[in-house]
Amino acid sequence: MRMKREAEEPVHCVTEGATPGRDRICEDLGRRGVPPEFAEALSQLLETRALGQSGSEYDAMLDGVAAAYGAERSTREELHRNLRELQELERLMGNFVGELSKLDEALEVLAAYVRRMRTNSARHKNQVLH
Repeated sequence: MRMKREAEEPVHCVTEGATPGRDRICEDLGRRGVPPEFAEALSQLLETRALGQSGSEYDAMLDGVAAAYGAERSTREELHRNLRELQELERLMGNFVGELSKLDEALEVLAAYVRRMRTNSARHKNQVLH
């Protein structure tokens, strides 16, 4: 999975009590495609872990966080898509039930008509129809 790095504009994080390290983490996460609201929250959690890491360890940590966010985002999008499909299926099934009830009513009317025809034909069995 390729991360968007220098292609995007830098993210400007505005967090309460922000430190230069937290701002850097937030901006670096933003460059990797993490939205500002998540980057701000994550930067607070990652600030202590980032202390004392080398540049490659720091980049690997942020790449992992960005990849995890991307996976979570795609799972969330898939969940929303499945929910919309389920709601559409529920709507279609509701419409189908309505049509089935109309068909049931029509069949009841036809059955009553056939019963009446049988009753009348049994009474008039000996009559000649012209």
